Amino acid sequence: MKAEIDVLRQIQAGDQNAFSLLLERYQPLVRSMAQSFFQSFPTADIEDLIQEASLALSDAAKTYRLDSTDVTFGLYAKICIRNRLISVGRKLRVKTKPQKSSEGKTALAEKRISFPNHFSLSDCRALLSPFENQVLTLYADGRSYLEIAQELSCGIKSVDNALYRIKRKIRAFVQPTD
Repeated sequence: MKAEIDVLRQIQAGDQNAFSLLLERYQPLVRSMAQSFFQSFPTADIEDLIQEASLALSDAAKTYRLDSTDVTFGLYAKICIRNRLISVGRKLRVKTKPQKSSEGKTALAEKRISFPNHFSLSDCRALLSPFENQVLTLYADGRSYLEIAQELSCGIKSVDNALYRIKRKIRAFVQPTD
């Protein structure tokens, strides 16, 4: 445990080599969690899932509170990896849904906001309030309304209303009325 905390301190101090030690120790967890999600999403590439799980481990190492006595790093890492893989799974589910309307314009998907080829999300961000930008960022990451509400300390209805306003503003930007 002390050795693990020392490695985490090194990672949080910016030592890139320390992460290799941590990854070596947690490689079985990373692989087993990626494999279990691969069984649920066979259209995914197992190597991509392993990479996502490894990135989640890196994020966990950087954000773990070293003075925490409530949660061990192992449990924290497992939760971070699980959440990251769930987000990837949501994105995979969305990509399998049809995205084109009958006119051929890109439609607003249930869990993703899409744009015609000549527009991008960054084109529309200036139209949004700071709160709407935060909601949109979390939503684009695949977070649920409840997760967004908890992260931003607001109500689910506030998130729902913000997403409605975001979609309305984007529609107006993409399809201006003359």
